Amino acid sequence: MKRLFLIVFLFIFFCHDEVTASHLRGGYIYTEVSSSATLTFKVHLVLMTDMGSSVFGGGGEIDFGDGTVLSDLAIQTEVIDSERQLAINSVVIEHTYQAPGSYIISYSEKGRNAGVLNISNSVDTPFYIETTILIDPFLGSNSNPNILNPSFTNWFTGTSGHFNLAALDPDGDSLSYRLGIPRQSKDKTVVEYTKPDNAIFYGTEYSTGNEEKNDIPKFELDPISGDLIWDAPGAEGEYTALVIVDEWRWVQGERYKTGTASFDIQMIVEEDEVLKPTIVFPENQCYQENSIVEELFQIDGHTPVKVNLHTDAEGAKINNIPIEEYDFDLWKNSYDLTFTYDSKNAAQEYYKIVLSLEQESLTGPNYFWSKAFVFGFGCDEILRAPVIVTSLSPVESRLRTNAYLTHSSGRISITMFEADKVDFQLFDLNGKSLVKEKISLFEGKGQVRYDPIPSGIYIAFLEIESHLYKQKVIVR
Repeated sequence: MKRLFLIVFLFIFFCHDEVTASHLRGGYIYTEVSSSATLTFKVHLVLMTDMGSSVFGGGGEIDFGDGTVLSDLAIQTEVIDSERQLAINSVVIEHTYQAPGSYIISYSEKGRNAGVLNISNSVDTPFYIETTILIDPFLGSNSNPNILNPSFTNWFTGTSGHFNLAALDPDGDSLSYRLGIPRQSKDKTVVEYTKPDNAIFYGTEYSTGNEEKNDIPKFELDPISGDLIWDAPGAEGEYTALVIVDEWRWVQGERYKTGTASFDIQMIVEEDEVLKPTIVFPENQCYQENSIVEELFQIDGHTPVKVNLHTDAEGAKINNIPIEEYDFDLWKNSYDLTFTYDSKNAAQEYYKIVLSLEQESLTGPNYFWSKAFVFGFGCDEILRAPVIVTSLSPVESRLRTNAYLTHSSGRISITMFEADKVDFQLFDLNGKSLVKEKISLFEGKGQVRYDPIPSGIYIAFLEIESHLYKQKVIVR
C-alpha cells in the first residue's frame, strides 16, 4: 500500500477528529425473557468503547419502543485489550411491556469515535443501534440471540480474514445474516457510508486487492453461517460495518420472523506480515437422524495459538470431554479437536459451531480468526437452512407478516426487502374486503393501520410488481 496515498487519505479524517475525539466503536442490544406472563424482559445494552477517550460510554438514551426512554445508565466497564485501550461497557435493564406487539428497542448517543475511514466525519455522526422484538402469544416467548464473540477482531492489509460473532439463539430459532448500513437515527443511515472494499481504500492496487493479488477485494457476509469475510483489507485504519441478524421460527408448519438484531461492528486494519495458521475445517453438511456427528478440527500455528468453541449443540464433546469442561486456556502450536454430538439430544433442525482462535505475533498485534460450521439433521441440504426464509412465495404459499391489535386500533407490520411499494388488501373468510391500501416501504418495512376488527382469522393479499402473495392473519 502506497504510503503517500495513506497519509493524504488519513489526514482528511484526523485533522478535525483529534480535537473532539469520542469513544464509541460499536455495540448491540439483545433481550431475554424474564416472565412471559407479565411480558417482562431483561434488555442488555453492550457498547464497544475506546478507553483512550475522555468521553465515557453510556451517555446516551435507550428507547424501549413503547414510549419509555431512559438515560443516565449505570454502565459496567470490562477492559478486553489494555494495549489497544479497548473496552466493553454494558448494562442490563428489566422492562415490562403492557401489551403484545412489535417493539423497536434502540440506543442513541451523540458521536462515534474519531477517524473511521468509511464514515464521513465519524466523530460528529450520531451513534444508533436497534433490536426488534415480537411479543406474540401465538408464536410463544422469544429472546434475541446473544453474541458470544463480540471481541474487536483485527485485520491486516493484504491478508484475507474471517470473523464470526457467534450469535446463538437461546430459543433454538433459525438465524440468517445480512449486511446493512450503520445508522445515525431510526430513520437515517450515516452520511456518505462507503463499503470497506471500495476502491478508494486501495488506490492503484484495487484490481489486485485480494490476498492472492489476482482479483478485486471482497467484503461479504455469509447469510447462513454469519461469517464476515474480507479478502483482503486495503488502507490501514478503522472501518465500521453493520451486521443484521434475523430470527425465524417454525410454528404449525409456517416460518415466522420473530425478531431482528443489529451489531454495529468496528474493524481495525493494521499493516503487518502475518503467517496464518493452517486450519482443516469441515464443510457445512446434513446428517441422518439418529446419527452421531463426528468432525475433526485441526490447527497448526507458526506461533502458539489459543482456541475456543461456541455452539448451541448442548451435550456436545471435544475429544470426549464435555465442551463446558474442556480447558480452552491453553496456548499450543497444534490442535486435533474432535467434535462429537449425538443427534438423540437434538431439539432443533440446525446447529452451529463457531471456532475462534488467537495466534501470537512476533512483530505486532495478535491475529484473531473465527469461522462457523453449520450442521443439521434430516435435511436435504444445508443451504436450505435459514436462506429459505429470505425469498417470497407465490399465491399458493403464505407471505410472512405479523398482526396484532392495540386497544384503539389495529396494525399489521410488513417486512419485505424485495420491493419498495405494496398494494395491500385484508379480507375476512367470507371474502369481504376490510382494508385496501397502497404502502410505501422504508428499508423493507411498512405498516398498515385499520379500525379494530373482531377476533378471528383473516387473509392478507399483497400485490408486488404484478405478482400476488397471501398470508393468514390471526387477530386475537
